[in-house]
Amino acid sequence: MCGLRSVKNIQRSAQRIEDATGALSRSAAGGHSTHSTVARDRQLAFMLLMDILIYGLFCSTFAIFLLYQQITQYDVKSPVQIQIESIVRNLAQFAASIPVSTSFYTNMIASKTFRNEVKKVFSS
Repeated sequence: MCGLRSVKNIQRSAQRIEDATGALSRSAAGGHSTHSTVARDRQLAFMLLMDILIYGLFCSTFAIFLLYQQITQYDVKSPVQIQIESIVRNLAQFAASIPVSTSFYTNMIASKTFRNEVKKVFSS
């Protein structure tokens, strides 16, 4: 929800900047400003979609495990089943931490603009 709001705010701010610069700068740029803005908006939306999908996928594993744990909390469990549940819980907790560290890599894959900006940061 916040990510979608961010995309809308960026689009509005780009539109305000474009309105403030006027038609003269658009004609001087050869009309490429609107194309690059649309391309950046598309890349930003794709990056947001990738982040949402990865977050949903990896965080849902822990939610599913917690649901299973609540359903079976009063069942009598063998020591082997307790150990298996412990391993699954640890894996689900690990999976829940993956989205935090993958945003950079998914943005590098998804956006040419982001890759160019990272190159600029590391080259200077």
